[in-house]
Amino acid sequence: MKNDDESLLLARFLIEDNDNLYINFDLQTSRNIHIIKSIFKNIVGNYTLYTTEEVDNFLAYFKIFFQVNYTFLNEALKKFLPNKRKKKKQIPIGF
Repeated sequence: MKNDDESLLLARFLIEDNDNLYINFDLQTSRNIHIIKSIFKNIVGNYTLYTTEEVDNFLAYFKIFFQVNYTFLNEALKKFLPNKRKKKKQIPIGF
């Protein structure tokens, strides 16, 4: 969540009865935890938790991938993304 307003909106969505035609804003409103979990699961969807070691392995793999394919990727980006600004001195990305 980017800010408190977004967090409040999500909390209201989870707690308030979405079948009502009117809005009843009450900070003391509550709802059955099973209903809240069900709604939240539908919002989040399926996800996978990775260990720190798995994340480190992914990052190492992508680092090598981009190092090996830098020239190809750079040329592909030049073709598909038109440069509208004046061309500036390019600084190579180091890993």
